[in-house]
Amino acid sequence: MTSDTAAPTAPTAPLTSLARHWLLAAILGVLGLAAGIGLGLARDPVYTAEVRLAVAVGDPSAYAIAGFPLAARDLATDYSRWVENGVADGSLAGDAQVHVAASPIPETGVVRIEGTSTSPEAALAGATSVADALATRVDAAYEEQGADEALRKYTQAAPTLAAAQARTQVAEGAYSRALDTGTAATVRTTRDALVKARTDEALAQLERDAQGERYRRLSAQPETVSGLDQVAGPTITGDDRNAVLQRYGVLGLALGLALALLVATLRDRRRARAATRVTAHSPVPSDASGPTLPTGEAAASARGRTGGQPRQHAPGETAAAPADAGFAGDAGESGCA
Repeated sequence: MTSDTAAPTAPTAPLTSLARHWLLAAILGVLGLAAGIGLGLARDPVYTAEVRLAVAVGDPSAYAIAGFPLAARDLATDYSRWVENGVADGSLAGDAQVHVAASPIPETGVVRIEGTSTSPEAALAGATSVADALATRVDAAYEEQGADEALRKYTQAAPTLAAAQARTQVAEGAYSRALDTGTAATVRTTRDALVKARTDEALAQLERDAQGERYRRLSAQPETVSGLDQVAGPTITGDDRNAVLQRYGVLGLALGLALALLVATLRDRRRARAATRVTAHSPVPSDASGPTLPTGEAAASARGRTGGQPRQHAPGETAAAPADAGFAGDAGESGCA
């Protein structure tokens, strides 16, 4: 006879299956690692070019001014932000294949400008162009705030003041003649012209005096206007090939081991299901062959009916063994009888 049901086999843990199929895990892991490294080698490396600009002043004695180092660090941060904003809004956009970024070097007044591209020449050109644009912008601001610019504006204001003074003298003469011989309307007209001429002269005088005072102040003290000096680069600082190979290699190895774990687990579970089906259809042996012997109370009752004596058997009938005899002993005694 066959069993209708079989106890289900407990599933094997995935890590146990992976350890059992270690050769499969080693092969798929090596293949995944090789595939990841191959993809990393097929990818074009990204090169990084760098230019460094330092905040500097025209007069070295300005470095002795209290707070200048801190101000230089703040300026480096502001210049880096200006580059980032220019790249974001497109005003500093150059080659579309080059990504440019700027950052201040901590605790220094140095700005680091980096250009990245799959072409080293393009990376160098991108970093250099942005560095030149930043230096030009800072130099223009430096010139606008220097003593030379103050002197230039003073020189421009002097002829303007002289012309205003000449117009004032003409207006005063016209107003004096109108007071002597002119009509009331002429007096009013010449008076208004004189007021306007004196106002223009006062404004021109103020502008010239302001530029003169500024020039004297800038000339008498150290230059505190900060420019930019190139201190390093442009140069190629490296590429990302090694990092890419490591990243792709680890990813390929992980995928290979994951695939090995999946395959090993599926193989063990399929084998377990097959073993369960074989056990369910295998024949089950019976407990004993031949008639069932009486035991317990039934045997005692039978002895009571015979008065405690063995029952007489008909010729050819085999005597039953005692109830407490084992199955193997029953079979042996039956054979002997």
